[in-house]
Amino acid sequence: MSRLFTTHQQSRYEYAYWDADSEYGFPDRKIVDGKTIEDARILNLGCGTANDVWFLAGKNLIVGLDYAQSGLKIASRHGVYGVVGDLNLSPVLPFGDQSFDIVICKDILEHVLELEFRQTGNR
Repeated sequence: MSRLFTTHQQSRYEYAYWDADSEYGFPDRKIVDGKTIEDARILNLGCGTANDVWFLAGKNLIVGLDYAQSGLKIASRHGVYGVVGDLNLSPVLPFGDQSFDIVICKDILEHVLELEFRQTGNR
């Protein structure tokens, strides 16, 4: 993704993630609600380093979308495929319908300037 400018918020996250790698994630078990998740396609919007889902990476396909490339670089070291994207510049996701079984929007919605949700499928 080519950017003409970098927002203050993006530059702060780039800086925060630059040296945030660790061998330990901070697993958020609420994401799976006590269930065992295997062979799922998971999209993590605004993933940062995705350290809250590293524990799922071995048995699932996890794609993280974020505008902070430094966070995506760390996520990729832990089995998360990174996609650079900014929901404020383009609210259209670069994935087809039904591409994912689970979509995680954790600590991201307050950063999106314009929200438009539409119900699809049987949700």
